[in-house]
Amino acid sequence: MNKEPLADRWVPIPVMAPTQDPRSKGRPAADFPHFWGGAKVFSRRAMQGLWDLLAPHGEFLPLATDHGEYFAYNHLTRITGAVDENRSIPNLDHLRMNKYGRLVLRPENLLGQNAFVLTDERSAIFVTDLVADRISQLGLTGS
Repeated sequence: MNKEPLADRWVPIPVMAPTQDPRSKGRPAADFPHFWGGAKVFSRRAMQGLWDLLAPHGEFLPLATDHGEYFAYNHLTRITGAVDENRSIPNLDHLRMNKYGRLVLRPENLLGQNAFVLTDERSAIFVTDLVADRISQLGLTGS
């Protein structure tokens, strides 16, 4: 979302909950619904289950919806110097958002990070195995 904290001036944005979307066709609401614009959205269940891992790296901002509670995640941790430029391969398709077609990271520059954004990448939030395992353990779903 942003590179700076927004919580002190945040006004919940009205959104259509995934259960209201005609494309959902009776499926249960996702914990990580997709919204256009690149916002990372979490259900209350996902936010609570991942709070200890993600809150140190960003902020959860409430969204206005009639069906369930959802939160946009404003990721604030940006990492520089984590890309191994010698082993990464640039993305040759300039229409794609990501700078790299094959990305190799330097783990020593990521110590203590559970989730991060690379300054060279525009939208991707990277998470560690710890976060991915927690998502699996909790049975969280995406759309």
